[in-house]
Amino acid sequence: MSYVVYRMIVNLSSGNDIRESWLNMDIISWPGCFPPDVYWDARKDELPFYDKSIEEIYCGYTLLHIHPRYRPFLLSEIHRVLISHDGLVTFREVDMPKVMRRWLENPTDLQSNQLIWGELGHVYGEKFAEYDTHHYGYSVVTLIHTLKEAGVSKLEQMVFDDDVWYDLRIRCRRGE
Repeated sequence: MSYVVYRMIVNLSSGNDIRESWLNMDIISWPGCFPPDVYWDARKDELPFYDKSIEEIYCGYTLLHIHPRYRPFLLSEIHRVLISHDGLVTFREVDMPKVMRRWLENPTDLQSNQLIWGELGHVYGEKFAEYDTHHYGYSVVTLIHTLKEAGVSKLEQMVFDDDVWYDLRIRCRRGE
């Protein structure tokens, strides 16, 4: 007899990054994108999972889109649902020192402006501006500090050949 084993893996704030075989969650459906599997607001909604039930979470550009006052709640929810010790979470954020240096060299650079302040409705329309505003930026040091305060452990910065120039990725495990 054979059994099928399902891994519970979650993509928070999926936006236009809908991942096959992942549970994709976001606050809205973005124009031109597949809708998320679950509608969820990182600022106030509990993650709809049992304690210690999720193996892996991808949290792409989520922290910069929420005001810092919501960050402790979100990080405690992530910590709550990750399985003990082996639960893996990847945070992908904008590396703000890199972006700021580029912006200082050319303050009219549209991409740098959007990475600092968000697209503010310019890409998806005014009704989406609330969700596309950037509230906080991170460096490697500040993101690691924030995650350690939230109880994660075994942090490592990830670098990929296909990285975009402004990427900052930190992978970590659930601490106990």
